[in-house]
Amino acid sequence: KAIMTAYSKYAEKTIDETKVAFLKYIFRWPTFGSAFFEVRQTSEPTFPDIVLIAINRVGFTLLNPKTKDILATHPFNKIASWCSGSTYFHMTVGNLVRG
Repeated sequence: KAIMTAYSKYAEKTIDETKVAFLKYIFRWPTFGSAFFEVRQTSEPTFPDIVLIAINRVGFTLLNPKTKDILATHPFNKIASWCSGSTYFHMTVGNLVRG
């Protein structure tokens, strides 16, 4: 029913107008334009062991891989440190000094 209602809203539009409307809609999603990676996390006990990290132009988002619920979103300037090697990537978010 919802699909038919949405379809009738765009039935009079051209294909290009419909594509633009679709892109304007999904552009608001926090994961729009993201590259997704499945990673193992070891520091946040309330998160699953395996999470999805979505990296895009404004920062990164952590998602539950089963439910796709957003667990956390951070801009790039919140990355306190990072390091990588051939088989790992470590990232620390937030302040390194705890007060």
